[in-house]
Amino acid sequence: MTFPPNQNPYPAQAPYPVNQGKRSTLATLSLIFGIMSLVCCCGFVAGLPAAIMGFVELGNIREGRSDPSNRSMAMAGAILGCVAVGLSIIGFILQIMFGAFGGLLQNLNRSGHLPTF
Repeated sequence: MTFPPNQNPYPAQAPYPVNQGKRSTLATLSLIFGIMSLVCCCGFVAGLPAAIMGFVELGNIREGRSDPSNRSMAMAGAILGCVAVGLSIIGFILQIMFGAFGGLLQNLNRSGHLPTF
């Protein structure tokens, strides 16, 4: 079977599917800051903005102002940011407690009220 010179013998294929959703800058930054807050141990510096941006983007998705395909990135960034802030608060409280307790033990030891082993 012969074909005319400008005709393709194979049927046309459907084009590859294109992601119709637009990537959200807030969701992407929220995820980046959330990962950075845990990896770099900078809970308040990066975790708080990650949580705020993640929750703002989730609100935008809920109200229809942003594409729903960004929900997982925004949710992950918000969760990572909240975890980093929570760990930072716990660490700060423990640091204050052990710092105060250490100073108390040191003063009691100097005054001779603690037995030495």
